[in-house]
Amino acid sequence: MSNCIPLTISKIEKSEIKGILILHLTGANGSHVLGELPEKLIGGKISPNDKVALVLSSSPLSIDELSKRGQPLILCEGIVYKKVPLNDKVRYWISIHGLQFRIETKTEVAKGIEKVWIGIVKQA
Repeated sequence: MSNCIPLTISKIEKSEIKGILILHLTGANGSHVLGELPEKLIGGKISPNDKVALVLSSSPLSIDELSKRGQPLILCEGIVYKKVPLNDKVRYWISIHGLQFRIETKTEVAKGIEKVWIGIVKQA
């Protein structure tokens, strides 16, 4: 299963943890994403109002696959460790080696607790 959620970066802020940035992303369909990533990986590559695609897959993603959607920025794997229904949406918590992504969307991202591959692609 692979999903692509179009999003806009609404805000980038520094975390309380040195070297970690918090990305705030919103989608036209009501999706919201809050993600923690190392500043070394994304510093200077994206800015507020940039359009990106969040690609989530239950099988490994490749840079070539992400390149078809735009400029690949991030490719990593994580574990969905919590899934909570919220009216017409679902909130997912994903751990990426101790950093977190919280995704609220109408799109099914994962069936339950499982490994997922995450790609962020900058769009023109």
